[in-house]
Amino acid sequence: MNKSNNNYNKACLLLGSNLGNKVQNIIKAENEMSLFLNIIKFSSFYESNSWGYDSENSFINRALLVESLDSPLELLEKFQILETKIGRIKNSKNGYQDRYHITLPFIYVIYLA
Repeated sequence: MNKSNNNYNKACLLLGSNLGNKVQNIIKAENEMSLFLNIIKFSSFYESNSWGYDSENSFINRALLVESLDSPLELLEKFQILETKIGRIKNSKNGYQDRYHITLPFIYVIYLA
């Protein structure tokens, strides 16, 4: 998708990466996601400390405004499939932690009505 369309659903995505080439991880995620959504706008990259757990690794973060014909639940499912495809392992037993098997950044979705 390349062109904005008022019939699409819009969402704000918050991406973050704290291991490896953090900026490249986010760019790779954006490229993968552009196969099923349209990126309308994006923020600069921002560095931040970890939140919710202790880590020596800072995060690089970026916000995206996107649009898609998919519902919020359908988008979430696509993000989870993509994360699994590239090797993200979730470990709820230990809570938040650094992720050595991830190249797709953390994605937080806010649906805009």
